[in-house]
Amino acid sequence: MPEEPPSGISRRKFIKTALGGGAGLLLLGPAACTPEFRSRDADWWFVQITDTHNGAEAAQKDLQFVLQDIAETFPQTEFVLTTGDNSEHGWAEELDENREIMEASEFTY
Repeated sequence: MPEEPPSGISRRKFIKTALGGGAGLLLLGPAACTPEFRSRDADWWFVQITDTHNGAEAAQKDLQFVLQDIAETFPQTEFVLTTGDNSEHGWAEELDENREIMEASEFTY
């Protein structure tokens, strides 16, 4: 398990925030797919990350932490889907930084 990120957000705090309507992490696997797809060999997952708010204080480090945690905890993950507010202000620089973090990860996004 990775160390706590520099922003000081713990896994417990992250989950409390996610459940309270802040940044959310939703794990979806073969159960979310069509019955035809579920009948195939389905030993993989994809992960949805939402509302990363890149551009907010420590958002980049938190996203890197979450991606590292996903890689270590759910190695069967095939790809990561990012949705919601991927930037704090909608600035191109924030979206570019978000893309750079995703490209540096081991996941298809």
